[in-house]
Amino acid sequence: MEQLTNKASNIKFHPLTEAMIVLFEVCHQLGKAIANEILYLKKIIEIPVKM
Repeated sequence: MEQLTNKASNIKFHPLTEAMIVLFEVCHQLGKAIANEILYLKKIIEIPVKM
């Protein structure tokens, strides 16, 4: 497993590819944050509706 990680870090990506990977990571994190916000808001909205 460690060898695999070392191999992966030794691969040099094209700068544009690297930028795309970073962008993908950022979008992924943003997406998760937005999804959590929506779930949180839904919980808040559902509580008064049930009462």
